[in-house]
Amino acid sequence: MSKRKRWVPATTDSKNNHRIAPNLLNRNFHAVKGNCRDNAPMESFFSSLKTECVHRTRFKTFKQAKAALFDYIEVFYSSQRLHSTIGSQYPT
Repeated sequence: MSKRKRWVPATTDSKNNHRIAPNLLNRNFHAVKGNCRDNAPMESFFSSLKTECVHRTRFKTFKQAKAALFDYIEVFYSSQRLHSTIGSQYPT
């Protein structure tokens, strides 16, 4: 019995003669200082999204998943779900 070769994900092939794309947006992604407080609300939102919508659903198509996510965010999360940051009240 032969050993199976360990699977390694494919990444960008940098051994080529293609030119590097120009930085058209001139974006600087180096933060001077991290701020966890700004990130915490998004972490909480995505945790709720996965727990309440994504993990319990098996989507058959991309279109079905997109519609379910829209429904969760726009119909349920933004208007009907109780939010702890405003005293477990409905958004107004």
